[in-house]
Amino acid sequence: MPELPEVETIVRGLDGLLAAKVVAEVRVFYPGSFPDDPALTATRLTGAVIRRVDRRGKAILIYLDNSRVLMVHLKMTGQLIYYGQETASRISELLPGRSTRIAIHFIDGSVLYFNDQRKFGWMKLLAEEELTRQPFLQKLGVEPLSGAFTAGHLEKLLNRRKGSSVKAALLDQSIIAGIGNIYADESLFLSGIDPDRRCRDLTSEEVKRLHRAIRRVLRESIKMGGSTRRNYRNAIGQTGDYLTKAWVYGRTGEACRKCGRPIMKKRTAGRGTHYCPGCQS
Repeated sequence: MPELPEVETIVRGLDGLLAAKVVAEVRVFYPGSFPDDPALTATRLTGAVIRRVDRRGKAILIYLDNSRVLMVHLKMTGQLIYYGQETASRISELLPGRSTRIAIHFIDGSVLYFNDQRKFGWMKLLAEEELTRQPFLQKLGVEPLSGAFTAGHLEKLLNRRKGSSVKAALLDQSIIAGIGNIYADESLFLSGIDPDRRCRDLTSEEVKRLHRAIRRVLRESIKMGGSTRRNYRNAIGQTGDYLTKAWVYGRTGEACRKCGRPIMKKRTAGRGTHYCPGCQS
């Protein structure tokens, strides 16, 4: 599933590409991906102008000039790919493709394609005032790149999960929004903390290191366009490069970039977890 850096990369790309675009037509090839009433969707989307594209956690929010928002969740294999004069030469795949579920056409001839191989992703059209009432968004915790996410705040958040592993706490979207398996492993490595450590056992200094590591890893990944394991693509269909420089994630058996010991993999919080037995205690 795309995590914060991947979603942020898509949002930044789309925000520049979609600003002031006028919707001409919406084609839904798989109704399960856009479960809203088709007639209402056509009425409320056709002719609307895109104001901006934003993000909350892993949700993509496309704001329209009619006080409505198109909320998108990519889930496991979703993609949002923009095809227009600016991007045509850089997109190698034929669109729409076998996994295209929705196509939003604009009056200038450009198209935003929503591809989703496994069909878990979705789009919803909401009035702006409905956003705050969405259960999915209400449950999200602090944004880790926001000013509100301080080391002191992180310590308070971890204290809510005193008995759980720190890895489980990082994966809890109600604690911190947007961190998934990749960046939890990377952050814990950079902070020198074993993923199985209980939250109650972390010192204030360790929490400070973890706070710095989380922000560092997320920012570095955004600069590299995110991480592509299988399906992730940015707004113009390109893969992300972060995993080519990853510290531990996906490197089982390879030498640690710091101490040289083999990277190990274990099961923590129900997820495959990569760590260095020499650097993390």
